[in-house]
Amino acid sequence: MIIIAWVIFPVKGPGWPAFLGTGYGAVGRRVIQPCWRARVLLFRGLCHQRKERLLHLGRRILTPYQQKAQDERSSRPGAFQAGCHDRHQGAAGPLPKLRAGREMKECMITRVVWGALLLYPSAGWAAAKVEDDFLNLYFEEGHEVEAATRVATPMSQVAENVTIISAEEIERMNAHSVDDVLNRVAGVYVDYSGLGFNQSSSIYIHGSGWEHVVVLLDGVRVNKASVEIAFANMIPVRAIKCIEVIKGAASSTWGSALGGVINIITKDTGSTALPEGSVTTSYGEKGSHDITAELDGKVSRLSYYVYGGNQESDGLTEGRSFKNSSGYGKVRLDLPSNMSLEVSGLYTRPEYRDSFWRAADFSQNLDDKNTFISSRFDALLTDELNLHAELFRFDNDYRSVRQTISLPETPIWDFFNDQESRGAALRFDYSLGDHRLVAGADYQRNEIQMTWKYRTWSPAYYAMDQLDEDVSGYYINGTFVFDRLSVTPGLRWDHISTVSDELLSPSLGLTYKMTESNLLRASVSKGFRKPPVIYLEGDPVYGPWYFNPYLDPEKNWTYQVGLESTTIPYLHVKTTLFFHDVENTWDYDATWTLVNTERSQRQGFEMEVATEPLFYTSLKANFTYTYSDLTADRGDHSSTANIILLFDHPDIVTAEISGHYIKWGDYLADQPAEYNKAMLWDISINRRLYETEDFGASLFASLRNIFNGNQYVSARWPNAPRYGEAGLRFRF
Repeated sequence: MIIIAWVIFPVKGPGWPAFLGTGYGAVGRRVIQPCWRARVLLFRGLCHQRKERLLHLGRRILTPYQQKAQDERSSRPGAFQAGCHDRHQGAAGPLPKLRAGREMKECMITRVVWGALLLYPSAGWAAAKVEDDFLNLYFEEGHEVEAATRVATPMSQVAENVTIISAEEIERMNAHSVDDVLNRVAGVYVDYSGLGFNQSSSIYIHGSGWEHVVVLLDGVRVNKASVEIAFANMIPVRAIKCIEVIKGAASSTWGSALGGVINIITKDTGSTALPEGSVTTSYGEKGSHDITAELDGKVSRLSYYVYGGNQESDGLTEGRSFKNSSGYGKVRLDLPSNMSLEVSGLYTRPEYRDSFWRAADFSQNLDDKNTFISSRFDALLTDELNLHAELFRFDNDYRSVRQTISLPETPIWDFFNDQESRGAALRFDYSLGDHRLVAGADYQRNEIQMTWKYRTWSPAYYAMDQLDEDVSGYYINGTFVFDRLSVTPGLRWDHISTVSDELLSPSLGLTYKMTESNLLRASVSKGFRKPPVIYLEGDPVYGPWYFNPYLDPEKNWTYQVGLESTTIPYLHVKTTLFFHDVENTWDYDATWTLVNTERSQRQGFEMEVATEPLFYTSLKANFTYTYSDLTADRGDHSSTANIILLFDHPDIVTAEISGHYIKWGDYLADQPAEYNKAMLWDISINRRLYETEDFGASLFASLRNIFNGNQYVSARWPNAPRYGEAGLRFRF
């Protein structure tokens, strides 16, 4: 459709590529003229069925594209996986100013020729054999990940199963929440409380429980300590630099993290004296809007980044609503002697109607206020030794009100959960050549006050005594590189005030670069999940019999092996097999008391593929299958898949079509199969209107759930029907 519209409807002016006018500019001279001659040769080659000429032809057609694509990618993350800490990453420069076409007739002829070439697949695939340096490997040395060892480590040396999502990808999908971003990640299952405009969700990894997954904000845990759930929609998505997802036990680095870790890294402070920033506005159906502004810069040794945003919706499904005003700021001071001090703060308060169930005559409103502040000090003590120290505080005031629908404003119960968390961290990392050793300690104290108010139950008011929890951990891990082989051992010891046992979590990982285009990963790690304090102290909502002061932590061994390859030209492939063996599995007995039971297991595989851009078009896809062997002879099959087709031409348009499929296991899903196994399709389009070195403007639009499908597991939380939105983005 895009190609046909481009051929039929001529448009002039800045922002359209130079090669649209025959012979205009360097691109026009290098691409159009050879391609017209190549088109004639292509026809003759097909007539004579001469394979050699076709291959030669394909190279002639693609060479200008390859060089231009290589130049563009040299300053941004790769096609398969973007790196949060890309050593070679830099802000892309302004687009060259392009001269308009000479004649409308010549412009039309050129578009017809190129439209025919783009629609003719054999011309593209004829150049399947390309030079090795054209490949942008998934495990390129320049890409680094922080969550695996707590310091930036090259991807080729990370044995864990990791996925990274960059700010560029987030902007391209016009996402409103972290959940929407994670919904595309292989191995991650997102259970929305009604898929729509930034509703809350529960996050699962490889069939784990939602309480097994740890969410970090710049390395600080932001799970609700009372039950260990994390609502990621509290974090403003446009303030994010990247998201790192570790799948499987990560306790040797992060403590209680049996299922995995999601590390959300915020954007860096500015680097220019002249402030830079952006303003983004989008509007959609049912009064939905998302307005954000960012500003960054540097004054002498002081650099800063500031974000502010407002989201609001009247609800895309019956009875729903959402609003949130958020602000984030970061200030960095470069001190003498290779030292720096950084302070950051976040305020966010999502308020929304989480449930609206007319059949049961109740709705539920949530108010989730969060305040976060962190200060970090870094010092390069020697050329090889770095010190990192951190203090943080995280406060969460959470309120849930359930009320009847037939009698509005009549509460059934009112629940308050106030949490104050304070902590500190200290870390040393030592580098010697390609080898690195990391050692550190962290401490966090959680103070929780919970209160219930009831309309019909007795007692009508109940305030639980303050719950206190102290968590401290000491860890050490290393990365040792021997030519093509990297070895990554790790060990952590945790002491938790509410748990009698000391918890020791070892890990061992290996990566082996079999060839220049094949990387093998293998890892084994032990993880645990600490009992949330509410389970140890009781929950009066379900009665005093609910608690179990003798509940032991769940413990888990994770085994994973994977292969990543770019052997096939233009194609990146990543496969991972996983096995999670859990002991002391938690389950409810006949009296609804949470107890430790027998062993449970989760196993399956991930498959990811991505193509290199060809004619500015690329494809990504992933599929995950998980079989959970639960307690009491229960088995569960679940699977999820994503497909993303991207056309990304910086001078024309960026268009992305994405499809998401999920099948929850029978144990969780309580809806008919047609609601549990649907494929939902979205399309997002971004068009640059104007671009110079100092200013840029772009128009974007999205259509969600194009075919009006249903994808949910409970009648309480139906997903939103088809809806659209559009907006403008200004950069200065």
